[in-house]
Amino acid sequence: MRTVSNRPKVGSADLAAVDDQNEAVLNRSMLFENSLSQLPFGITIRPSKFSKEGTELAALLEAAFPDTFEGRHFYKQRPHSRLLAFDEDILVGQVGLELRAITIGGQHFEILGIIDLCVLPERRSKGIASALLNAAEERAGDRDFSILFADDPELYSKHGYEHISPAVTRWFAIENLRSHSVIERDMSGVLMAKPLGIGRWPRGDIDLLGYLF
Repeated sequence: MRTVSNRPKVGSADLAAVDDQNEAVLNRSMLFENSLSQLPFGITIRPSKFSKEGTELAALLEAAFPDTFEGRHFYKQRPHSRLLAFDEDILVGQVGLELRAITIGGQHFEILGIIDLCVLPERRSKGIASALLNAAEERAGDRDFSILFADDPELYSKHGYEHISPAVTRWFAIENLRSHSVIERDMSGVLMAKPLGIGRWPRGDIDLLGYLF
Protein backbone atom coordinates (compact mmCIF):
# COMPACT_ATOMS: atom_id res chain seq x y z
CA MET A 1 0.00 0.00 0.00
CA ARG A 2 1.42 3.36 -1.00
CA THR A 3 0.59 6.48 0.91
CA VAL A 4 1.14 10.21 0.58
CA SER A 5 1.99 12.97 3.00
CA ASN A 6 -0.08 16.16 2.82
CA ARG A 7 2.62 18.21 4.52
CA PRO A 8 3.16 21.55 2.72
CA LYS A 9 6.37 21.94 0.74
CA VAL A 10 8.96 24.10 2.47
CA GLY A 11 12.54 25.03 1.77
CA SER A 12 15.63 23.67 3.53
CA ALA A 13 16.03 26.80 5.63
CA ASP A 14 12.42 26.47 6.84
CA LEU A 15 12.97 22.80 7.65
CA ALA A 16 16.11 23.60 9.63
CA ALA A 17 14.24 26.25 11.61
CA VAL A 18 11.34 23.88 12.32
CA ASP A 19 13.81 21.18 13.36
CA ASP A 20 15.57 23.52 15.76
CA GLN A 21 12.23 24.52 17.32
CA ASN A 22 11.06 20.91 17.55
CA GLU A 23 14.36 19.80 19.07
CA ALA A 24 14.13 22.54 21.72
CA VAL A 25 10.60 21.44 22.64
CA LEU A 26 11.62 17.79 22.65
CA ASN A 27 14.66 18.45 24.79
CA ARG A 28 12.54 20.33 27.33
CA SER A 29 10.07 17.42 27.46
CA MET A 30 12.50 14.50 27.32
CA LEU A 31 11.86 13.47 30.91
CA PHE A 32 13.28 10.03 30.26
CA GLU A 33 16.81 11.47 30.24
CA ASN A 34 16.61 12.07 33.99
CA SER A 35 13.76 9.76 34.97
CA LEU A 36 13.63 6.34 36.55
CA SER A 37 13.19 4.68 33.15
CA GLN A 38 15.77 1.93 32.82
CA LEU A 39 17.66 2.05 29.55
CA PRO A 40 19.49 -1.10 28.44
CA PHE A 41 23.28 -0.83 28.79
CA GLY A 42 24.80 1.31 26.03
CA ILE A 43 21.45 2.50 24.66
CA THR A 44 20.55 6.17 24.30
CA ILE A 45 17.24 7.61 23.12
CA ARG A 46 17.18 10.84 21.14
CA PRO A 47 14.55 12.87 19.24
CA SER A 48 14.69 12.66 15.47
CA LYS A 49 15.18 15.60 13.13
CA PHE A 50 12.81 15.04 10.21
CA SER A 51 15.01 16.84 7.68
CA LYS A 52 17.94 14.58 8.59
CA GLU A 53 16.14 11.22 8.51
CA GLY A 54 18.16 9.21 6.05
CA THR A 55 18.93 5.75 4.79
CA GLU A 56 19.59 4.35 8.26
CA LEU A 57 16.00 4.96 9.38
CA ALA A 58 14.63 3.63 6.09
CA ALA A 59 16.74 0.47 6.52
CA LEU A 60 15.47 -0.01 10.09
CA LEU A 61 11.83 0.26 9.00
CA GLU A 62 12.42 -2.12 6.08
CA ALA A 63 14.08 -4.68 8.37
CA ALA A 64 11.23 -4.49 10.87
CA PHE A 65 8.36 -4.28 8.36
CA PRO A 66 9.53 -5.94 5.10
CA ASP A 67 7.94 -4.75 1.85
CA THR A 68 5.85 -2.10 3.60
CA PHE A 69 7.52 1.33 3.58
CA GLU A 70 8.98 1.26 0.05
CA GLY A 71 11.97 3.36 1.10
CA ARG A 72 9.91 6.02 2.89
CA HIS A 73 10.20 7.03 6.55
CA PHE A 74 6.44 6.73 7.15
CA TYR A 75 3.55 4.47 6.18
CA LYS A 76 0.39 6.58 6.07
CA GLN A 77 1.74 9.95 7.21
CA ARG A 78 4.67 11.38 9.13
CA PRO A 79 4.21 11.19 12.91
CA HIS A 80 4.34 14.45 14.83
CA SER A 81 7.66 13.40 16.33
CA ARG A 82 9.89 10.38 16.59
CA LEU A 83 12.25 8.90 19.18
CA LEU A 84 15.30 6.96 18.04
CA ALA A 85 17.27 4.36 20.01
CA PHE A 86 21.02 4.15 19.41
CA ASP A 87 23.68 1.70 20.49
CA GLU A 88 26.62 4.09 20.33
CA ASP A 89 26.10 5.53 16.81
CA ILE A 90 24.08 2.62 15.41
CA LEU A 91 20.33 3.13 15.02
CA VAL A 92 18.65 0.07 16.54
CA GLY A 93 15.05 1.14 17.19
CA GLN A 94 12.42 3.83 16.77
CA VAL A 95 8.90 4.88 17.70
CA GLY A 96 6.65 7.51 16.16
CA LEU A 97 4.45 9.73 18.34
CA GLU A 98 1.08 11.04 17.18
CA LEU A 99 -0.58 13.77 19.25
CA ARG A 100 -4.24 13.99 18.41
CA ALA A 101 -7.76 14.77 19.52
CA ILE A 102 -10.27 11.96 18.97
CA THR A 103 -13.87 11.33 19.96
CA ILE A 104 -15.29 8.31 21.78
CA GLY A 105 -19.05 8.14 21.94
CA GLY A 106 -19.11 11.77 20.81
CA GLN A 107 -16.87 12.94 23.69
CA HIS A 108 -13.53 14.63 23.05
CA PHE A 109 -10.30 13.09 24.35
CA GLU A 110 -6.61 13.88 23.87
CA ILE A 111 -4.43 10.89 22.99
CA LEU A 112 -0.86 9.86 22.37
CA GLY A 113 -0.65 7.49 19.40
CA ILE A 114 2.20 4.95 19.31
CA ILE A 115 3.32 4.40 15.72
CA ASP A 116 5.57 1.71 14.18
CA LEU A 117 7.49 0.87 17.36
CA CYS A 118 10.28 -1.41 16.16
CA VAL A 119 13.78 -2.71 16.90
CA LEU A 120 16.29 -4.33 14.57
CA PRO A 121 15.61 -8.10 14.53
CA GLU A 122 19.09 -8.94 15.85
CA ARG A 123 18.68 -6.47 18.78
CA ARG A 124 15.31 -7.66 20.05
CA SER A 125 14.58 -9.13 23.51
CA LYS A 126 17.07 -6.73 25.12
CA GLY A 127 14.62 -4.22 26.59
CA ILE A 128 14.98 -1.63 23.81
CA ALA A 129 11.32 -1.68 22.75
CA SER A 130 10.21 -1.29 26.37
CA ALA A 131 12.59 1.66 26.81
CA LEU A 132 11.19 3.34 23.69
CA LEU A 133 7.62 2.79 24.85
CA ASN A 134 8.39 4.21 28.31
CA ALA A 135 10.11 7.23 26.78
CA ALA A 136 7.14 7.85 24.49
CA GLU A 137 4.66 7.72 27.37
CA GLU A 138 6.79 10.12 29.42
CA ARG A 139 6.27 12.68 26.64
CA ALA A 140 2.48 12.34 26.71
CA GLY A 141 1.95 15.29 29.05
CA ASP A 142 -1.64 15.53 30.28
CA ARG A 143 -3.21 13.40 27.55
CA ASP A 144 -6.00 11.05 28.49
CA PHE A 145 -4.87 7.83 26.81
CA SER A 146 -2.06 6.23 24.89
CA ILE A 147 -3.39 4.10 22.03
CA LEU A 148 -1.96 1.87 19.32
CA PHE A 149 -2.89 -0.79 16.80
CA ALA A 150 -0.96 -4.05 17.22
CA ASP A 151 -1.11 -7.54 15.72
CA ASP A 152 1.09 -8.88 18.54
CA PRO A 153 -0.09 -7.60 21.94
CA GLU A 154 2.54 -9.26 24.17
CA LEU A 155 4.84 -6.28 24.75
CA TYR A 156 1.99 -3.82 25.18
CA SER A 157 0.05 -6.01 27.58
CA LYS A 158 3.12 -6.05 29.85
CA HIS A 159 3.02 -2.25 29.89
CA GLY A 160 -0.61 -1.95 30.91
CA TYR A 161 -2.32 -1.72 27.52
CA GLU A 162 -5.64 -3.53 27.08
CA HIS A 163 -7.65 -4.47 24.02
CA ILE A 164 -10.70 -2.30 23.38
CA SER A 165 -13.86 -4.20 22.49
CA PRO A 166 -16.12 -3.33 20.87
CA ALA A 167 -13.98 -0.88 18.90
CA VAL A 168 -16.04 0.46 16.03
CA THR A 169 -13.61 2.99 14.58
CA ARG A 170 -13.90 5.65 11.88
CA TRP A 171 -10.88 7.07 10.04
CA PHE A 172 -9.76 8.89 6.91
CA ALA A 173 -8.31 6.44 4.40
CA ILE A 174 -5.09 6.94 2.41
CA GLU A 175 -4.07 4.43 -0.26
CA ASN A 176 -1.90 4.36 -3.38
CA LEU A 177 -0.64 7.91 -2.83
CA ARG A 178 -4.17 9.28 -2.58
CA SER A 179 -6.68 10.25 0.10
CA HIS A 180 -9.90 8.55 -0.90
CA SER A 181 -12.65 7.91 1.66
CA VAL A 182 -13.83 7.53 5.24
CA ILE A 183 -13.79 3.95 6.56
CA GLU A 184 -15.65 2.55 9.55
CA ARG A 185 -14.71 -0.87 10.93
CA ASP A 186 -14.61 -2.79 14.20
CA MET A 187 -10.95 -2.82 15.25
CA SER A 188 -11.40 -5.17 18.20
CA GLY A 189 -8.38 -7.44 18.48
CA VAL A 190 -5.86 -4.81 17.32
CA LEU A 191 -6.81 -1.54 19.08
CA MET A 192 -5.16 -1.29 22.49
CA ALA A 193 -5.28 1.57 24.98
CA LYS A 194 -3.74 2.60 28.28
CA PRO A 195 -5.17 5.32 30.55
CA LEU A 196 -2.66 8.09 31.25
CA GLY A 197 -4.89 10.03 33.60
CA ILE A 198 -7.53 8.95 36.07
CA GLY A 199 -10.26 8.12 33.57
CA ARG A 200 -11.20 4.75 32.12
CA TRP A 201 -11.84 4.14 28.42
CA PRO A 202 -15.52 5.01 27.82
CA ARG A 203 -17.95 3.02 25.73
CA GLY A 204 -18.91 4.29 22.30
CA ASP A 205 -17.84 4.45 18.69
CA ILE A 206 -14.39 5.92 18.04
CA ASP A 207 -13.59 8.64 15.51
CA LEU A 208 -9.85 9.10 14.94
CA LEU A 209 -10.47 12.48 13.26
CA GLY A 210 -7.71 11.62 10.80
CA TYR A 211 -5.78 8.74 9.31
CA LEU A 212 -5.38 5.29 10.88
CA PHE A 213 -1.92 5.06 12.41
